[in-house]
Amino acid sequence: MLRLAGPQDLENCKKLLIQFGKTNSVNHQDLYLDDKLNGFTVLVERDDIAIAMSTFTVRRNLCNKKETAILYWENLIVDKHNRDGMAYLLILNYVRKMVKKGEYDDIYFVARRKNALDVHKAAKFKTFGYFSVVVKNIAINKKLAHKSKLICIDYNDFSRAFNSRNQATFNGLSKYTNFKYTPIKMIERWLSGKVGRIIIDEKNKDIYFLRDLFKTRLFELIFFIPGSYSKDKIDLTEFNRAFITITLKIKRHNKKFDGAFRLMPRLVYEGLSLAGKKSLSNFEIWEHDAW
Repeated sequence: MLRLAGPQDLENCKKLLIQFGKTNSVNHQDLYLDDKLNGFTVLVERDDIAIAMSTFTVRRNLCNKKETAILYWENLIVDKHNRDGMAYLLILNYVRKMVKKGEYDDIYFVARRKNALDVHKAAKFKTFGYFSVVVKNIAINKKLAHKSKLICIDYNDFSRAFNSRNQATFNGLSKYTNFKYTPIKMIERWLSGKVGRIIIDEKNKDIYFLRDLFKTRLFELIFFIPGSYSKDKIDLTEFNRAFITITLKIKRHNKKFDGAFRLMPRLVYEGLSLAGKKSLSNFEIWEHDAW
């Protein structure tokens, strides 16, 4: 049996997540157990015991002057004793019916593991693009004579800064490029459990994310994620903190086999969608939760 998970199902969901090394600190907001507007979690049960779960986030955007609502398939967690494929089929049929009824325009996900990709392709998901992790720049820290007027805040200050209900610093998220249809709670979920900084360009209404991967006084490794893919050329070296900083970023590809894939084959991801509405042109880097 498949059903939508509710507030009473948090412990059942945790039991499944823990089997796969997921954190025990997952809460109601992470799984949309209270609020179904921006996403939902489904549970598959056998003999009244939860054997599988999947969480979906609703990505809303403007495409060809029309507002779209596309489901981002975040995960598929199946109990290690019940991997017969039935749970996957139940969940897939459930969300596929939603697309056919017009409740959502498409379903997409991003993955790196070959077996996960093969399963979805067998279910008629089609590739809409490839993503490789590349080096954006390597910089030696030096004092700048003049710093820009960009604003820098920590990830954990995001809620305070952008929550307009509290009349906080930046008065909401919707005025920034590519975030008009993005709820604050969605970015809160994406930043949860991660360490980094948010760079805000008030003049041009742009936002950039610098995720910390590793840091010492001598060396740091950071992951650059622009709010809009078209704005990924900006120089943010003034925010480097270590003597040497290596900055990584995501590069998009229409085809699989090019130089980046041969050099770093383990750092390649693939994007798949069911109905073909999701594409490289309307996919932003922050839309994949793992980044």
